[in-house]
Amino acid sequence: MAMLLKEKLLKAGFDSNASYDHVVKCFLETPNDNLRCLGVDGDEGRHKTVFAHALAQALGNQHILYFEYGLDEPSMPTFVKVDEEGVVAEPPVAELDKIMSEACALSEAESTAIILDQLQLAEFKQHIRLQSFIKTAMWTYADVTCYANKDNLQVYLISEDGLSPILQRLSFRIWLPKRDQAIRCLRSTDVDLSASSNAWLKKLIALMDALNVSPSMAEYKRLAYDIEMFVRTRHQLKESIMGRIKGVEYDCLHSEDFDEAALDFMNTFENSLYIQESIEIKSDLGNL
Repeated sequence: MAMLLKEKLLKAGFDSNASYDHVVKCFLETPNDNLRCLGVDGDEGRHKTVFAHALAQALGNQHILYFEYGLDEPSMPTFVKVDEEGVVAEPPVAELDKIMSEACALSEAESTAIILDQLQLAEFKQHIRLQSFIKTAMWTYADVTCYANKDNLQVYLISEDGLSPILQRLSFRIWLPKRDQAIRCLRSTDVDLSASSNAWLKKLIALMDALNVSPSMAEYKRLAYDIEMFVRTRHQLKESIMGRIKGVEYDCLHSEDFDEAALDFMNTFENSLYIQESIEIKSDLGNL
């Protein structure tokens, strides 16, 4: 059975309740004369970078290259060329030029993705260079020109301020919110637990609302398992929530308002355990 895109993204490290099937279909299949370019936009944070890496993996790229603007260039010796007329000093090749030329070379025969991050820190002349590259599939520096294979190279652009207009018009834009889409209905079959868990799963959603977080289904599964198998006190409940759910703030987890919600949850959870144990005891007595 073929793995769904959401499952591939999760396997590659991006966990979300949202479906990106339509976005990816448009990105990959719309007729395009330029290099295929995805503008990864959204709320501030590194979740955009995580998504770009995960998508590049999910799409089966054989090579994934990453460059981040704003980082200091490592100190490199000046290249010295000696010829009959004397010594000529040449500047070292910039990290961006090296990685772009590598992406071009790899794309000649194999699927390749290049992720360019923190574009808001790049000088505008770098945006112009990228615009030219996306349109022509040629990267030029010094006296070197590299050619990319349009059929094999994908470009992912990430900026905290949104892409400049000259790059946006050449890209398919995707918006990534920092907070995931909330799951409003949770059943025992969703989290692979017994039917008795239905008694407290609704309360679990209310707990997450009290913390102002929106766990993914994968997070709910792990947390629900911990609760059913190991949690027996409010303190243990808090520890499991902190351990399993991203974005939970420690102070909120120990506030008076959350303590009340946690107490309500534990009462419901303990009642479900009592009912389940009673059913099991009656079943055992009936088998005697």
